[in-house]
Amino acid sequence: MRCDPFFKVLCVELFLFAIVRGSYDRSPENYNQSSTEKKIRTSADVNSSSSKNQLHHAVSTDTDDVVRQLKRLSRRRRSAIGLSETIRYERPSRRSEHDVVAAFNELDYYKYFKYSTSPKKPTTSPPQKQSTFPPTNKRMPNPTPSQTNLITIAPTSKPSPKPSSLGFNDVVSAPPSVLPTEIVCPSNPEETAEIRAKKLTAIFEGTVVDSSSLSIPSSPQSRAAEWILHSDPARLCTSDVFAEKIAQRFILAIYYFATGGDTAWKEQRGFMESKDECLWGGVTCKENGAGFIQKLNMDENNLSGSLPLELYSLYNLTDIALDSNNLTGSISSSIAQLPLLEVLDLDKNNLSGSIPSSIYNLTSLKVLDINDNKLTGTLSSHLENLSNLVFIQLHNNFFYGEIPNSIGNLSSLDTLLLHGNDFFGTVPQTVCGLQNLKLLMSDCAEPNPKVSCSCCTHCF
Repeated sequence: MRCDPFFKVLCVELFLFAIVRGSYDRSPENYNQSSTEKKIRTSADVNSSSSKNQLHHAVSTDTDDVVRQLKRLSRRRRSAIGLSETIRYERPSRRSEHDVVAAFNELDYYKYFKYSTSPKKPTTSPPQKQSTFPPTNKRMPNPTPSQTNLITIAPTSKPSPKPSSLGFNDVVSAPPSVLPTEIVCPSNPEETAEIRAKKLTAIFEGTVVDSSSLSIPSSPQSRAAEWILHSDPARLCTSDVFAEKIAQRFILAIYYFATGGDTAWKEQRGFMESKDECLWGGVTCKENGAGFIQKLNMDENNLSGSLPLELYSLYNLTDIALDSNNLTGSISSSIAQLPLLEVLDLDKNNLSGSIPSSIYNLTSLKVLDINDNKLTGTLSSHLENLSNLVFIQLHNNFFYGEIPNSIGNLSSLDTLLLHGNDFFGTVPQTVCGLQNLKLLMSDCAEPNPKVSCSCCTHCF
């Protein structure tokens, strides 16, 4: 069999195609009909009878003749049988192998009409306008034969990539109506990030003692505000919790940064986690851990620095127990803002200064434990105002002066430790007469006593 070299593939395919199609129908009346002729006969789509006749003659066992007949088909006749006008058979020098394959794919379209239960007329669809919208991941179902009305043409170039999920560039170029919007506060979508920041900032400014501290990036107040706004895993919103609860969490964050929580603490004890601040280690709250802070206990945890003044805004505090740490600074006069305070336990730190006179207004105070510091000054006669005091430890400091007689009015006093200071004089008899007093220590040891005491249980 002789064949044009360029149409070698086309020739072989047509030859094999005729043989295979002929094997499908071996009945006596159809035995002499080729498979290509059957395809054309069953299509019922050929508009021109002359096109039918020419194609009928084109179908021959002589493959060379088929090629020559096919090349002579005019553009009008190819269009009549549904062939694409983009394939130029009359210019073989510019055709590629992809064109040959495309031609066979178009011819094979009629195979579908031969075996289809409901043949349809092939139509040429107008060119589709390419969409300018981003690709989507939605896959259209494959059409069934009855749904197909377009001729499939093999690609002559690289196939387009599969659509992928929207990326960053796709989202940016998408219309504004489809841009994702971050829900900052799920309980109140109207509270945007900007509104949330403004409301939280107002709470911060109303909580700090000095509002200028918020503008100093290195200050504990500024760091705590930054944490609440951007880093707190709880992501608090003013629509979710009371402002007082947010302020309470903010104060504990200030306390954390002011005392070296991120650099010096031995144990984090759950601080700065997403859970409610009442569940952080060393923090005790009212109402089963969901209310306001009552107790702050964190001894022997290497706390450093000075206690922030904002801590005294926790008005429900009853206990402050921060002994055996490295706290510096003084006992602030702001302590008077804690009217419910019962326990002040700051022993074994590096506190200095004197006992503030405002402390004598804490009538609920029961424990004053400030020994082993660097405190100085005298004891005020107003100490008697603390009528509920049971336990006083002032030893190993730098107090001086006489021991006031008013201490004898503390009828509930159980323990009084005064040694290791610079007191002088005599322990008042009113103190010795306290019925509940069980432990009394002073610098009354011989041979050179600083203090004369006839009722002390221990002398140093």
